[in-house]
Amino acid sequence: MNRKADDRLALMATLIGAGLALAGWRSPIELVSGLAIGLGGVVLAVGGDRAIEWRAWMRAAMVTSALTFIASMGLALYVDWLAGQWLAAGARSVENTELLRWVRVGMAARYLGLACALGFLLGALVNRFSGNKKGPGYL
Repeated sequence: MNRKADDRLALMATLIGAGLALAGWRSPIELVSGLAIGLGGVVLAVGGDRAIEWRAWMRAAMVTSALTFIASMGLALYVDWLAGQWLAAGARSVENTELLRWVRVGMAARYLGLACALGFLLGALVNRFSGNKKGPGYL
């Protein structure tokens, strides 16, 4: 029942969520991921005296979502570079399998980030509305 760690998790989730939402405002998947993490941080912050259960899992979901967001942005940059190289070479074929493979990996990273962000929000909501007021182990 470490209250400082709970407060840090809530604050970091709110800040990371706001950053992800602002950085990904053009992509609905990334925008929703940022909003879900930010809203989860707010729900944790207004949780009252309840200790956060599953803090390590929630931290892992938040970090995974942020890292997949960064990875998908890096993959988008790489795909743009690859498309430029392919077009500069003359684009002899209609289909570029390497380009399609990296686009699919980038979309998989976005969906993984969305799933982790929604999992974080679900964990925050369960923590907020559970009947456990003293923390884990005290039913």
